[in-house]
Amino acid sequence: MVEGAGPTLDCIMLPKVQTADQVVALDLLLTQIEKTNGFEVGRIVI
Repeated sequence: MVEGAGPTLDCIMLPKVQTADQVVALDLLLTQIEKTNGFEVGRIVI
């Protein structure tokens, strides 16, 4: 979904988070996707 949305995506909601580790894991994945697709790192917020 993130790669398909491309530069139009700027925010993702992570529902039903139970631990901070889940947010950290999503942040890591988003950072990898941003770098791979040439987006500014941190542009997509959680």
